[in-house]
Amino acid sequence: MSYKILRSTEKAHLIEKSEVSFWIPKAWINKDGGLSKRAMANYQDALEKADFQKIENKRAEGYSFETMIKKSGVLIERETEKAILVVGSDVENRARDIWLPKSMVDNYSFVEKKFREANVAFRI
Repeated sequence: MSYKILRSTEKAHLIEKSEVSFWIPKAWINKDGGLSKRAMANYQDALEKADFQKIENKRAEGYSFETMIKKSGVLIERETEKAILVVGSDVENRARDIWLPKSMVDNYSFVEKKFREANVAFRI
């Protein structure tokens, strides 16, 4: 048995394997105590998500909204109580308005996604 059960409910186990934790139904544990094919597929998904999260965290290190604005060549045109209007600084990108909720400007992935949706050159 190369996994550890961290927590259990009536129908499922929270499993830790190779420092990755994930939920599986109790039925996915074989009679010999090994993990079924479905459980291993769930483990692989959890591993991929963990790897993706590590990459995202690494990319977001040192992120600041101000730096992103400077490097992306956009301007803050208007600011309301709850949102910021960002527009392209050149004539081509001027029509691509991006409204960003103030509560989300510190979320690197969200801001990057909004910039890409608007086809703004994103350099950070």
